[in-house]
Amino acid sequence: MDIRLQNLEPDCFYHIYNRGINGGKIFEEQQNFIFFMKQFSNI
Repeated sequence: MDIRLQNLEPDCFYHIYNRGINGGKIFEEQQNFIFFMKQFSNI
């Protein structure tokens, strides 16, 4: 299964970084950020 389709599991710990490799952006487009926040809020 594509990891992007898996929900985050409740009662688990996740490392969420605020920057990418070499200080690059994590979310290139606003819709990527919105997708992440929707996944995150489904816990």
